[in-house]
Amino acid sequence: MGQNGASARRWLERVLLALLGTVVGLIVCEGLLLIGGISCPNFYRPDRYTGTALRPGAQGWYRGEGEAYVRINRDGLRDRDHTLAKPAGTIRIALLGDSYAAGFQVSADKTFWSVMESELTKKNVFAGKHIEVLNFGVPGYGTALELLTLQHRVWKYSPDLVLLAFVTGNDVSDNTFALGHEKRTPYFVHRGGRLILDEDYLEWYHSREGAIPKLYYWLLNHSRLLRVFKEASYRIDQAVRLRQQMEVAARSGFQEIGLSDMIYCQPEDALWNEAWDITEELLVQMRDDVRSHGAAFCVVTLSNGIQIHPDRAVREEFMRKLGVADLFYPERRIMDLGTRAGFPVLNLAPALQSYSESKGMYLHGFGAGVGAGHWNIEGNRVAGNMMAE
Repeated sequence: MGQNGASARRWLERVLLALLGTVVGLIVCEGLLLIGGISCPNFYRPDRYTGTALRPGAQGWYRGEGEAYVRINRDGLRDRDHTLAKPAGTIRIALLGDSYAAGFQVSADKTFWSVMESELTKKNVFAGKHIEVLNFGVPGYGTALELLTLQHRVWKYSPDLVLLAFVTGNDVSDNTFALGHEKRTPYFVHRGGRLILDEDYLEWYHSREGAIPKLYYWLLNHSRLLRVFKEASYRIDQAVRLRQQMEVAARSGFQEIGLSDMIYCQPEDALWNEAWDITEELLVQMRDDVRSHGAAFCVVTLSNGIQIHPDRAVREEFMRKLGVADLFYPERRIMDLGTRAGFPVLNLAPALQSYSESKGMYLHGFGAGVGAGHWNIEGNRVAGNMMAE
């Protein structure tokens, strides 16, 4: 018995020593990440209506593309705090969009919506009224999630104008699971001749409820090491998603160009026709919801890097590979829809192309990635000024 007891004590001592070593190792790793300034801040939370949303109060350095200190306000917007009640003498503009609108790549005062607000104020567009832009943009959102955001989050602020920032490069493909491949995202689907919300994403959302998930998110928000691991997992997921998209592109005959570039061509397969049909129906639903609240609705299509590349020869070579005469098919299609459905559309890409070519200036990208990705500081500035004109 004594020999068994001694063996048990030695086993317990080894376990405790291993646990202590693990704890010390984790503390050391956290300290090294702190000293190195590595944090990978968590800006997101699970959300009942949109799958994911920005986390109120989150802040930290974003260095995924460009570099900016990002703060999420108390209501989960990448913006300053706003009162729910609209101040007297104020025109409120609610901006819906994705990562372009969120603008993590630049400081908040350099984003296009901040520039637009400042320019509209300077120009006294609304006859002495104060202009207030509220930014509801969230990275990864498509038209479906922007519609849900409008329905569940925007109206408590009583906006006068709802401005949808539409990114042709991915907003259409983001609106169907067949092209988007995101299980955490709500999608609208055609069933019985109607466009309805498919709530399959709720399985993922409900898996994030309960004590254990809450503990996980608490640790995530307080542990740099866990956030670094999560960032690595996210990058792996993105690589898998990109491979899936490339497979879809290959089946459609676009092996060389890639999935996102199919947006510049008139769709000839069922997947892209469905994606466009859903997108257009969502835009009409958005128009109807805005009108029912007595506000105005406007769509502004932004730009993709290749559309406004300053070198004409680069654009022409890209068009040759695609077999198209220009890169503005999605802009024309959205403009045509606006004409039929009775809402204004502002297409920025043609004007931005002229500007970048005349100045020999890249408006997309940072550092080694210049020419691609999101708008840089100059791109945001020029776009914001154009929107205010």
